[in-house]
Amino acid sequence: MNPIHSDSALEAFFRPRKVAVVGASADLAKMASRPISYLRKHGYAGDVYAVNPKYKEIGGTPCVPDIESLPDGVDLALISLPAAQVPDAVRRCGARGVRAVTILSGGFGELGTEAGRQVEAELKSAIQESGVRVCGPNCQGGVNLFERVAATYSGALSSDKLQAGPIALVTQSGVFGGLVFAAAQEEGIGVGFWTSTGNELDLRFSDYLDYVAEDSRIRVIGGYLESVKDEGERFIQSLQRARRAGKPVVLLKTGRTDAGMAAAASHTAALAGSDEGYTAAFRRGGAIRVNSADAFRDLVAAFSTGRVPRGRRVGILSISGGAATLMADECSERGLKVAAFSNALRSQLAEVVPSFGSVVNPVDLTGQLVSDAALLERSALPILRSGEVDVLAIFIGMCDTNKDALVDVIGRLAQESDLPIVVTWVAAADRNIYPLIRQHGVAVFRDPTACIATVASMVEWAGHALPPISSPATPAFTTLMARLRSFPAGMFTEARIKAELVTAGFPVPAGRLVNSPADAKDAVIEVGGDAVMKLQAVSIPHKSDIGGVCVGVPPDRAESEFNRLAALFPDDVEGVLVEARVRDAVECFIGVQQHPIFGPLIAVGLGGVFIEIFRDAAIRLAPVTREDAVTMIRELKGRAILDGARGQAPRDIDALANLVQQVSELAASGSDCIQEMDLNPVFVMRRGQGVVIGDALLVTRANPGLADLAWASAGLQSITPQSKE
Repeated sequence: MNPIHSDSALEAFFRPRKVAVVGASADLAKMASRPISYLRKHGYAGDVYAVNPKYKEIGGTPCVPDIESLPDGVDLALISLPAAQVPDAVRRCGARGVRAVTILSGGFGELGTEAGRQVEAELKSAIQESGVRVCGPNCQGGVNLFERVAATYSGALSSDKLQAGPIALVTQSGVFGGLVFAAAQEEGIGVGFWTSTGNELDLRFSDYLDYVAEDSRIRVIGGYLESVKDEGERFIQSLQRARRAGKPVVLLKTGRTDAGMAAAASHTAALAGSDEGYTAAFRRGGAIRVNSADAFRDLVAAFSTGRVPRGRRVGILSISGGAATLMADECSERGLKVAAFSNALRSQLAEVVPSFGSVVNPVDLTGQLVSDAALLERSALPILRSGEVDVLAIFIGMCDTNKDALVDVIGRLAQESDLPIVVTWVAAADRNIYPLIRQHGVAVFRDPTACIATVASMVEWAGHALPPISSPATPAFTTLMARLRSFPAGMFTEARIKAELVTAGFPVPAGRLVNSPADAKDAVIEVGGDAVMKLQAVSIPHKSDIGGVCVGVPPDRAESEFNRLAALFPDDVEGVLVEARVRDAVECFIGVQQHPIFGPLIAVGLGGVFIEIFRDAAIRLAPVTREDAVTMIRELKGRAILDGARGQAPRDIDALANLVQQVSELAASGSDCIQEMDLNPVFVMRRGQGVVIGDALLVTRANPGLADLAWASAGLQSITPQSKE
């Protein structure tokens, strides 16, 4: 029974009744004609037509002279023509009633040339005029092995036998997708869908993601991503739909560095936003990010078994004590728990494990396993039945003498228990062992650390809860944002933004702006006689760099310090801010930036002198819940300072988390207005004494990029559009 999909446009790509190959040549080995060969080779049941005025048939496939001569009911046309001819071909397909077009041709915006951009603009107009849905251009097509649709020219389809399975691949790189597809087939891992999305002029990554997530035959979706070309919110919603459907989405995102972003841009002509923003978006959508092709392959293959750990408790059985220790260390580093076996379970194991082995988890089965495959079954069954583990990891190493018996044991164990079983078989003379093990629903690895890393990622996915729908802005935030929107775009000084923040309940020190020596003295007295005096001018966002900050000012020095600061006054000076000095505090920072695709990002980290040293921050999409804010703080490498390291007093992490949540809600409610916001330092007092915003800067939209804020100082990638001058 075929699943019913809600998107009929994608049905034309993945389940076409008739396919036309426009631009096919008589040589079936050439790119333009390979789809004809692949469709026939892999058992496509529909009709296939070539389009080329030079031929009557190509390789036994009927050939018509032009698009207009195609029969009725063609759902999908694959176009392999010079770029300049493609827009007209798309229009003609639309006029002929073709529902969907895959443009295999390159030569468009990805070239980075004016000519390429012009023909891409013309193609976009043709798509809109024709009404057809388009995959590409500059793509390798798509595959649906369930219905034997091989509408691609990729060499990955050259194999004689291709296995359909519970994996869907959506890749912006056709070459990468083809390599993953081919490797999976070689390992005996079935792939149901694969699509290469290309430049995504029409259909986007999210469209394909939504389609495959609806298919009941798919268990896991793997994606290769260079950039998001949708609206960011739509992309996140697609990830969340897959998550709610119980379909893990594993994403390999390139462009993590400046060099990588440049390569991605040259490859797909796409906007490359900050990498931190992508990580935050993946987290919000419930997807898993990996940073290597090996990790991508391992995690997708493991999820394809359909067995996901329900907890963090790991049981380890190993032929090698050294490998067992290595896996146990990896568990600890990855946040997994090496299960502490009960006395009863250890007693059961002691009856079957050799006396020179170990029954304390991890269990050392010793080299006896080489000659006694049943030892694995006798040891594993008590563990699987105990209820004391959530996943069983088995290290076999190199064992070819009784390989068939071991594979049979693993199969019986998988039938006995629905718990995830993961096997590390480092080397095997017979490579067929790996697909044989996978046939039993067991993930198999060649590296024990990769095995545990994969389990940890699966556990993280299983335990990740999607964020609740954000609550509406508080009346105080609504009033504050109305005021901010009424101001001219640009940068606000500390004094001005603090005057606004305090109206919405944000904690700022007592103080006020002054414009004379006498007024300065009065203000110092008002705040308790121990003050900080700071020059206020938009043109000087970093006041301390020019000596524009005086700390520990008593009343008798207030007038002289004001006069010293007055000598530094620029033309745009607003005055001098006098505030109560904050003592005995740990300095943190909270920052906001607008991501060009995903909207406001919120960051928290150690501030002040620590910011340059640690370059340590946690980032999420705004808004965040209070629980998220606490998690962000706990992720910081320097969190021990807040916990009270080396005899220092613990800090008010609860108050800091509350402030992070407040700022994130402000950023979300003001996403149309706030470009950048920097609270640095935020003074975190002793536990129970709250937090105080020591300094603040704000840049509103229409004039971004004026301030080099703590965001950049913390080593976070800049995402503010910069002038090219």
